Amino acid sequence: MFPFRSKTEKRKPPPKPAWLKWLMIGFIVYALAMAGLPNKNPTKQTIDKAKQNVLQHETVDFSGYESKLFPQDPAALRIDDVHEGSGDPAVCGQRVRLAYETFLAQGNALPDKAGKDKPLSFTIGDGHVMPVFDRGVVGMKPGGKRSIIAPPLMSYGMEDYKRDDVPDGAMVRFEIELLSASPPIPDVAVMPYRIAEVAVGNGAMLVCGQPASLRVKLWDTSGKLLYSNHEDKVPLAITPGKSEVMLGLEQGVLGMLEGGTRLLIIPPAFQRTMSGTPAKFPFPLPKDQTVLVEVEAHTGI
Repeated sequence: MFPFRSKTEKRKPPPKPAWLKWLMIGFIVYALAMAGLPNKNPTKQTIDKAKQNVLQHETVDFSGYESKLFPQDPAALRIDDVHEGSGDPAVCGQRVRLAYETFLAQGNALPDKAGKDKPLSFTIGDGHVMPVFDRGVVGMKPGGKRSIIAPPLMSYGMEDYKRDDVPDGAMVRFEIELLSASPPIPDVAVMPYRIAEVAVGNGAMLVCGQPASLRVKLWDTSGKLLYSNHEDKVPLAITPGKSEVMLGLEQGVLGMLEGGTRLLIIPPAFQRTMSGTPAKFPFPLPKDQTVLVEVEAHTGI
């Protein structure tokens, strides 16, 4: 005969707390709702795509970023590169040294010049020289030479630079040689610094040395919003070239048209100012992390 086994009652698991039950229900409802929402915001889509590329260390092809880093205004200056030079191109905010000679458009030489032994030294965009130098030297490489024809309002037609030997309304030719540019900027070929055109504006172009009015949003690569001034009545006002904000933002707005929007992917190397001094307008930046910045060129200061 088999031994008799008494039946034992199975223990019931302890009941789950009510708050956990409602938390799980709430999470499921939220997930279903988010899955059903269409993602029609082009800026959000661009940010999501760029964020994935950064996290996966892929190259982001935004086509022609050099023209945005080194914009020229052909309507104002007629530039001819006589000799390219070597090294990194000069950018807005760098300290440069150059030698130059000046001529009237018909060829007559002017006494205003600077030689290699006593070169002209200035910071691109700080407004301490004629606009022909601020604008004309951007994009030049050390050792490079340019011939630039400047209109009066970018040279000797300006009130502070008028000369008796330059007729009113005269076009002037400048023969420039770039001797040096410093400090060096990080190599954009190996750094994930990128500029994406989200929406093209239709207003005035943002150029080096001219005040710019900006709306800015800043995220980390997890998508957390770290800064936004969209609710502020007064937008952020900076002058590219004066090292008032981090390098990536200062360079990233050049060439924008008012009313336009860009997305900037800014790695840590581009989060300092060009001059190395503290930023006039600092942002809450996570340490040693790439950030995403959406910048709108506001119309008016």
